[in-house]
Amino acid sequence: MAPVSNLMAEAQVSYDALRKELASPSADLAKCGALVSKLKLTLVQMNYLTLTGPQKPATPALALVRDILETAALYAVRVKDVDNFERYVAQLKTYYAVLRHELPESPRMYLVLGLNLLHLLAQGRIAAFHTEIELIDIEQLTANVYIKHSCDVERCLMEGSYNKLWNARRNAPAEEYHFFMEVLMTTIREEIAKCFASAYVDFPVQDAVTMLHLENAQAVAVFAKEHNWTIKDGKIGFRSSDDKTDEIPAQAIINNALSYTRELERIV
Repeated sequence: MAPVSNLMAEAQVSYDALRKELASPSADLAKCGALVSKLKLTLVQMNYLTLTGPQKPATPALALVRDILETAALYAVRVKDVDNFERYVAQLKTYYAVLRHELPESPRMYLVLGLNLLHLLAQGRIAAFHTEIELIDIEQLTANVYIKHSCDVERCLMEGSYNKLWNARRNAPAEEYHFFMEVLMTTIREEIAKCFASAYVDFPVQDAVTMLHLENAQAVAVFAKEHNWTIKDGKIGFRSSDDKTDEIPAQAIINNALSYTRELERIV
């Protein structure tokens, strides 16, 4: 095995190449993936991923490993690799918590932590979200743009303010947030669709455009086909009226939401 100093120099070169490529507007994600794999192998050879060696690495080495893990986490989001994103975040927690007084604060720490919060919300893991919030300095909940965005999203979810959630998607503080926001929006859209199907025999297509936050009637048609719904005379058909059960609560929710949305549109 090469001396640790040589491996560290090799890791620095690969890391610089990875960060440069990932920051490119036309990033070659396959190349980034190869660099991430190479870096992981190098860190394993140095026993720097688990920090279980006889001697803890020096501060510059620790900072480099942290930077590599952060970049790998952001790469995982770019390629929609949720499992590896979770692994990198778990490893980074050692650097953010246990080693926080031995290293200068990472400028990307709150970006990663905010992404993790949003990831937990997208998976419906609300209890885990609140556990993670407890580990973050309280002033950052409102002062830091990355943390605040995820907290605002959670608040909208609890309030059922789905229009605000769609605005939060457009106002994401970093490109990487879009992936988890899309996952969350898809989940919400499916929940609204369930309300439609349980509350109505049919539903106007144009109202569905508004409620599902789809671009147009054509997008609704695609969505309807995916759910085995029918469209006729400008209305989505769900099922026979003979199958209808107690539907008042869902109808009330949808009608209130539609009225609220239309009122907002008139105000704007």
